[in-house]
Amino acid sequence: MSRVTRVNGFQRPFSRDQLTSLVLQPVLISAFIALTISYLHELWALWILIPYAVLIIITGTCWVLCVWRNPASPQATSKWCLRVPSKPTRYCSVCNKNSPGLDHHCTWLNTCIGGSNYEPFFVLISTGTIMAAYQAVIGIVMATLWHKDMTSSWHPEANIPGSLAALWLHNIVSMLLALAYGSLTSFHIYLLYLGMGTYDFILKYGANNMCIRLLRCQCFRRSKSKEPKSPPTDKDKPGEKRGSKSKIGASSVLEMIAPSSSGHPSASEVAAWKKEWLDKYPNDSHHESEKDHEVTRARKVSTSNIHVELDQRNIGSASSVAPLAVSPPPDDSTPDTDN
Repeated sequence: MSRVTRVNGFQRPFSRDQLTSLVLQPVLISAFIALTISYLHELWALWILIPYAVLIIITGTCWVLCVWRNPASPQATSKWCLRVPSKPTRYCSVCNKNSPGLDHHCTWLNTCIGGSNYEPFFVLISTGTIMAAYQAVIGIVMATLWHKDMTSSWHPEANIPGSLAALWLHNIVSMLLALAYGSLTSFHIYLLYLGMGTYDFILKYGANNMCIRLLRCQCFRRSKSKEPKSPPTDKDKPGEKRGSKSKIGASSVLEMIAPSSSGHPSASEVAAWKKEWLDKYPNDSHHESEKDHEVTRARKVSTSNIHVELDQRNIGSASSVAPLAVSPPPDDSTPDTDN
């Protein structure tokens, strides 16, 4: 069965975060309006709710634009006031499509945030931050400074503790929502300053220890200058790596098999070779005790063979030169025929 390509956020299946936001946001807005009208006088409530209504209109308009627009649409949309950095076209596995300028996939809107809807998304989270903070501030003021004056004008049988508990519950939820909106808005302001997208930032700074790297400010980090690599030295050669136990230098081998002045290795030389071998490879001494005797015997045999070959060569060269040295000169005298 082929996967369905999502056109926009209004298309099913809806995400869990999207359904949560569709329920929580209207409930919180309705609770703030109801508490404001109940606690305050008509004129005060009007002056507080007019700016709040403007924020609701801006937030709702941006929400509809974000969810309704197709991020994969090739038609470029005109920007209002925000300079969005250019981003490459990327594939979204959730929406099953390629979106030009893809920044990330938002589960709260159930759609991709790309080049066509990034600007209304940024305005949405900015006004959402202001609206949630506005609700929290007004709610805290009503629960503390204005509470006595408001309850004095109520009916004596009003349930003041219950209304106060509902007001503080609204304030706590509004503060948490303002904190979430504010963190998201601050992060995207930071990305606009860097000229990066969410996906690019995570790829560059969030591969390892993502939470720590996200908290590090990259604004004042200096770019490291790339120094040219120095040419390889003798220590960097592959044949002479440190810690290698299986490779022995050529000079050490020649010193081991070099013939002594007497023609055969003496006991002191064999003991010195053995001590040198154990000093170089102390960890292998208890595993290779039998191999030490074989190595010593092999050295003796190889040294004896070398001396025998040298002696034979010296004898052969001397025998080939001797006839030329001892041969008598030819006799030039002739017999006397007159006698």
